[in-house]
Amino acid sequence: MSDKLFHADKPLVLVIDDDFTVNSLVETAMVRNGFKPICAHSGDEGLELARICLPKAIILDWMMPEMDGIEVLTHLKSDPKTADIPVIMLTGKRMSEDVLEAIQNGAAEYVVKPFEMTEFIVRFKKTLMQFSNHAENDPSKSPESEKHTAEESAQ
Repeated sequence: MSDKLFHADKPLVLVIDDDFTVNSLVETAMVRNGFKPICAHSGDEGLELARICLPKAIILDWMMPEMDGIEVLTHLKSDPKTADIPVIMLTGKRMSEDVLEAIQNGAAEYVVKPFEMTEFIVRFKKTLMQFSNHAENDPSKSPESEKHTAEESAQ
């Protein structure tokens, strides 16, 4: 595996967006804030990188050709290797039903484009802290594990 993908001193963040400009902006912001970003430009590429690299978090666009972000999210959350990785949706879809659909499918946060980078970084870091705190206190009580448990109980 390439050294570019693994930096023990910096948390790895996967950015999945078909828009090269958004990838570049988010990548720059992640580096400035102490993260090691890697970018994927399609859903398939993003799923492959997520399974190989197991990033600390994933930033995911919704509207992409071939495989949209909700389909990627569904695959990520159904795979035991990636199910507990927090996913932050970063998308142009702004309707309340879109936000609800993303959250119901496992998104930890939802940010609408265009966005203000400082606010995005604050929300991103808050999401990471929430997931880290749950995992440190009890790995079986991460937000994703709690969601799966609640869903299983409802059945």
